[in-house]
Amino acid sequence: MLQETDGGVKAIVVSGYADDPVMTNFREYGFVAALAKPYTVEQLRETVISEFGPEGVLTRA
Repeated sequence: MLQETDGGVKAIVVSGYADDPVMTNFREYGFVAALAKPYTVEQLRETVISEFGPEGVLTRA
């Protein structure tokens, strides 16, 4: 589990297998969100903002 390595880590699991146990029970595996492939840049952005706040989104230089 992620928390065993770093208790403060926040991670989003991404997979093309929506019925995978990690995807359906992502919190039990230490993830804060799950995103199924294929996904759009906007879906990724919304998920990151939802879980990490707007400061979690990189902007172009």
